[in-house]
Amino acid sequence: MLSTWQLGGSCLLLILLVNIHNGSALRCWTCTSDTNPDCNDPFEETSPGPIACIPPRTQPDKMPGLYPVCTKARIHVNELESVVIRQCEWVSDSYPNICENHPGLPQHSHMEFCESCRGDGCNGVGLPTASTWTITAASIILTLLVML
Repeated sequence: MLSTWQLGGSCLLLILLVNIHNGSALRCWTCTSDTNPDCNDPFEETSPGPIACIPPRTQPDKMPGLYPVCTKARIHVNELESVVIRQCEWVSDSYPNICENHPGLPQHSHMEFCESCRGDGCNGVGLPTASTWTITAASIILTLLVML
């Protein structure tokens, strides 16, 4: 027969193992509101969901100091139109803020808003991530174990 501590510890270990990312790539929402209205705010999550960030062809895989971030930007294109862009960007330790002087902005446009983040799907609506659920579940189990 398992003791309460053994059962609780087993449950905690199982929760942690289920939520471990085995070296998988960062996954970001990738869309633009000019071609997909669901990409605009308020954001409507659609399939296929966040996609894995793949290094650009011009840069070798696992380039030192290069890492992916998810971005969400609102670009004012002309007097009447703003476009929301959600995508994966690659940044380096020497240039960590992709939102400053963002490359690839269309001519005669300006950035209204930009943010970057490093969690799976973080450039969507901000739902809790797997790690948030892991911490919550672990806290509940530990609290229950202490109470017993």
